[in-house]
Amino acid sequence: MAKRREAEKQRCSSNSSSSSSNWAGLHDDLLDLILEKLVHLSDIIRFSSVCKPWSSKALIHQENIRKLINHQPPGILLSSIDLEVSQERKLSLYNLFDSSDQILNNKLHIPPEYKNHECIGSSYGWLFYKDVGNRVIQLLNPICGTVIPLPPISIPGKKNLVPFNDFENFTLSSDPSLGSFEVLTIRSDCLLVAHLKFGDEFWTCLLVDEGIEIPKFTFYKNFILGFDSRSSKLFSLDIIRSSNGSSRSPELREIAVVPNKVSYGFPFFSTFVETTNGELLMVHRYWHNQTRYKIFKTICLNGQFDIIPVDNLDGHCLFFRQNFNDSNLCISVLASNFAGCRANSIYYPLWFRIEGCNLKFTIQEFNLEDESVQINTKSVPISNTGSSLRDVFLLVPSIKHARRTN
Repeated sequence: MAKRREAEKQRCSSNSSSSSSNWAGLHDDLLDLILEKLVHLSDIIRFSSVCKPWSSKALIHQENIRKLINHQPPGILLSSIDLEVSQERKLSLYNLFDSSDQILNNKLHIPPEYKNHECIGSSYGWLFYKDVGNRVIQLLNPICGTVIPLPPISIPGKKNLVPFNDFENFTLSSDPSLGSFEVLTIRSDCLLVAHLKFGDEFWTCLLVDEGIEIPKFTFYKNFILGFDSRSSKLFSLDIIRSSNGSSRSPELREIAVVPNKVSYGFPFFSTFVETTNGELLMVHRYWHNQTRYKIFKTICLNGQFDIIPVDNLDGHCLFFRQNFNDSNLCISVLASNFAGCRANSIYYPLWFRIEGCNLKFTIQEFNLEDESVQINTKSVPISNTGSSLRDVFLLVPSIKHARRTN
């Protein structure tokens, strides 16, 4: 074992740009200090790629690293149809701010049978796919190609399966790469909520009263929370186990009311986002002659919830994207860690189009403090020319499977 470790150190040293450098021999305390300073996904990947000892050191810090990964500026995941090769669907991932950084420009690993399936959303770096042949939803990691099949959804007391096309807004409780996880989805009419704990054969379904409209739920600590845009109420979805643990029953209960309704009506879109310091924010996007946002902080103390409006993001900025199928993703980033990000701003990609060898898009930047709006136009070189753009998602790759390709 000692000889093998020494051989690894020599190999690592010989691969470095300087023959006198022994990267594998750096002291553990120094590596710890380096890792504590890294906040960019691309830098963490580069650190892990130096040699096996450095990769092992990164694994020791994986819990802190994973917290950072969920708070990175997202990449742009393009879903397009190849007009030259039998209408095949393509996915491509690009850096949102820096097109020169090739770390995110990975060749995605999509199984061949999924080339003609439709991607309908993302969560924790994983994609939800419609498996048209089997009429079910599949969970796919686009970086490594891992597929996790999900069982069909059925309503208790009814024999027929619920059409898979009826569901959208799929949300994960955590990164499936870490082990056990939960999934939540909502039918498009918001009248049916389905919950699944990985390993279960059946979904737990809840028929929602017609007077309640909750288009988005989120997992937060030990709660599943949803916001009713009609009544401005916050609900908790409780999954109650039977005494013998063989079955579960869902229960929806009101836990708080959002104060101070705004004068310009109901939110156009609403979603949740957790900040780097663990706070849960509700983000409401309005449209009344112009775009506006309202942010509320959700405070939980001893199981009791309170909701208060906030007028700044405490040094953070948000990335928010709403897709054609009503799935949405919101990511919180500490602005000081990333060039090009401004504190207290909300970035919302407006439109995308392919022009020759470039993807052109606009990002709307809304300043929460003075409610000013800026429109920024960007261009990113792309490889999938001759394609028709289908949809655009925001994605932060799962760190366990993210890797360099150059």
